[in-house]
Formats: sequence, structure tokens, C-alpha cells
Amino acid sequence: MGIQDENILCFSIIDWDYLWHRPQELMSRFARDDNRVLYVDTLGVRSPGMRDLRRVIMRLKHWLQGGIQGSRCVAENLYVYSPGILPFLNWTWAQRVNGWILQTSLRRIMQSLHFSQPIIWTYLPTRAVLHLIEGIGHKMLIYDCLDAIAYNPAGVVGDYAQTERRLVERADLVFATSGVLYRERAPYNEHIYQVPYGVNVDHYLQPGLENVPPPRDLAKMNQPRVGFFGAIDHRLDLELLMHLARAHPEWALVLIGSAKMDLSPILEFENVHFLGIKPHQLLPRYLAHLDVLIIPYLINEFTRHIYPAKIYECLASGKPVVATDLPELRSLSGVIGIASDMGQFTELVSRAMIEDTLDLRQRRIDIAKHNSWAARYEFISEKVAQRLHEEGIH
Repeated sequence: MGIQDENILCFSIIDWDYLWHRPQELMSRFARDDNRVLYVDTLGVRSPGMRDLRRVIMRLKHWLQGGIQGSRCVAENLYVYSPGILPFLNWTWAQRVNGWILQTSLRRIMQSLHFSQPIIWTYLPTRAVLHLIEGIGHKMLIYDCLDAIAYNPAGVVGDYAQTERRLVERADLVFATSGVLYRERAPYNEHIYQVPYGVNVDHYLQPGLENVPPPRDLAKMNQPRVGFFGAIDHRLDLELLMHLARAHPEWALVLIGSAKMDLSPILEFENVHFLGIKPHQLLPRYLAHLDVLIIPYLINEFTRHIYPAKIYECLASGKPVVATDLPELRSLSGVIGIASDMGQFTELVSRAMIEDTLDLRQRRIDIAKHNSWAARYEFISEKVAQRLHEEGIH
């Protein structure tokens, strides 16, 4: 039995209205189980740059929408707060001003929502969040670790690794998405569990979608179509994608998602198509009309720690999947192609188009079904309930 009738204060690493991800998925489920959730949009792990301008503007809009109450209700039992804070996260004076803004605003919002003694659930281990946690009376502290952010090539605040270690040691419960993240943090907290990402299988597995005409922007492209969906950022191997486009000009290479990097080099290829962000509800229709799905990540210290959030979404679609040699995906080598270099990646994509069968499709779907968000949430909620009832947690 999981938790109910609890107040949950979530410091997320992603804004509520950005790409649907683990924080939104879990907090939505907690709210549906009669818990009250206050979801705080990300406070950031680095100072924003020009590429973040659109997100900053959207944040300001949501901050203004919050009005005098400071938060907005997005679903039953679920409230979102978009903090208006100074962006200079490495500057001591900005940290102090932000701390005052956040403490004052959160205190007012929690009072208006009758939030008291919440479970604090954080995806951010920054100094700002730790300082906030110290000033909020709470019954439990949970850290959900998604990535090795300290190795993020985009940069982080200078003391990130130290403050994360402090959070792991202080937390009543820790979850980690990958085996590497789990093993590195386990020595500092005995109450830690590896919980990879999940998938809403019914969303991606919709019978008959392949018989529905493809979306207009996809219909005009040649077949076969090779596609990537998700955040288009520093994780992607652009050299690999250009090699793929150059080696097979007859293929349409489709990129779906928010671009956080310069795509101009690859968009010079006529067979490369950047479609931008697509609504979550429309994504399955796009996937249904792609022939192979790819996860073309660079291999570096950051990506060695990750468990790709999209892997089970890819498998739920039933489509063939080809990925670079990410350690966390090796256990799936029987159902996805894993390539160690550009040549092998291209060969595996080509073979996937030819060798795909109904049996392989069903195997992929079955694996996705065994890794549903429903199962992930049930496990997480039960572990939270178990910790709440242990001695010392009130």
C-alpha cells in the first residue's frame, strides 16, 4: 500500500510545462492518489544563457499567472509554483537574494494551501535547495537522482558535487535511475533503490495508428524514415548523425524535440528534417510512421551514468531501436541494436529495416509492459510508505 493524504513539496529539475518527464509523471500519480502536491519549477543548476531565453520568458509568464497566491492549480490536488529568481547562480549575493525570495514566497504559498510538515521530494541538490529544506519543517526528505549532473558538459554551479553528497547523506530515502548512479551513492545512504524510467504503454501502443495517414510534415518525406525524439542537446552525437545522413541520402533522418544546440551543420543535409517539439499526445502518431528509432548519444562521463528516459517509450511503439554503446542499455542487447562505432551504427539501422519481424515487435512491447510507470510508481510509493512507518520518521 502506498501513501495517501500526504503533502508533497517537490523541487523539480524540469519545468512543469516543458517535456513530460519523470517528475511530472510521479507527481501527477501522487496527486491522483489523494496526496496534495506543490510542484516547484526548476531553480536551475547553472546560470542561464541566451539559449535559455525562451524558457526564462515562459517562466516569467507563469510567475505572473500565479498572481497573489503565487501558484497555479494544474490538476486536482496539484499546484505549480514558477519562482521568479535572479539567474546568477554562482554569485553569493544572488544566492542570498534568491533565498529570501523563495523562502518568503514558499511560506506564503504553503500557508494559503494549508501545507504543513510536507514530504520534501527534490531532484535538485544545489545549495539553494538545501538552504530552503533547512528552513521548512518536514516529515521526510527524498532525493530522486536522475543524472550525474556534476559531469554535465553544459555546466553546473561550482559546488554541485559537494552539495549533492550532503543531500544523499541527509535524505531519508534516495532513488537513482541507473546502476552507476546507484552504486556511486549507495555508500552514503543505506536507504537507496535503483528505479529506472518507465513508460505509459497504452499511450505509445495504439492499435491502428500505422493505418492512419502520417502527420502532414512527416508525410512529405521519403521512406524509410529514421527518427530521434526527445531533448536535442549536448548528449547527441552530431558527427554520427551526419555520417548517417551522408551514408544513406535515400533515408529521411527525422529529429523531433526541443533543440538546445546548434543544428545548422546537420541541417545542411537535404535528407535531415528538424520538426521541433510535438505535443505529447501526438507523439505516438509520429513514431508509428518512423521505420527505426535511434538513440545516438555520445559516450562520455555524463552519458555513462544515464539510463535513457526514452528507451521504454521506443520499445512500447514496437519499432526497431538502435543505440550507441551506453552501459545501461547493454542488458537489452537481445532486442535493440547497440553500436560501438559509426560504421556499425549505420549497418545496424540498415539491418533493422530488413530484419524486423512481428515476433521481434512483440518482444519489444512485452519488455515495455514489464517496465510500466504504473509498476514503477507502485514500488516507489510503497518504499515511501515503508520509510514513513519506520522508527525515527514522524
